[in-house]
Amino acid sequence: MKPEEFAEALKVLGEPTRLKILRLLMERPLYVCEISAVLGLSDPTVSVHLSRLKKFGFVEVKREGRKVLCELGAPPSQLLPLFNNLLDYLKDKFPEEVGRMKEVKLKDVCPYK
Repeated sequence: MKPEEFAEALKVLGEPTRLKILRLLMERPLYVCEISAVLGLSDPTVSVHLSRLKKFGFVEVKREGRKVLCELGAPPSQLLPLFNNLLDYLKDKFPEEVGRMKEVKLKDVCPYK
């Protein structure tokens, strides 16, 4: 990995909304619509954040019909120690968002069957 790519990965991880998304995904895989509901953001906004995280392997996304399921990924070996340290740091962060996530019901926030 080139130093420029490593620096870009750090920028991706330095955005607070993306940190919240990673923290939520530490609990369980979530659909984009669930993440949107928890964070109070639009699906397209969440999708942009996810695409940046996906670029470096921090998340994986799987299409299930019209819904998109997201889960933590496995970044390349050069980023893995950094990613693991970040996840360890995030364990007790963003408790309000984690609490809201536990209250969100998929059938209430995702219009797709």
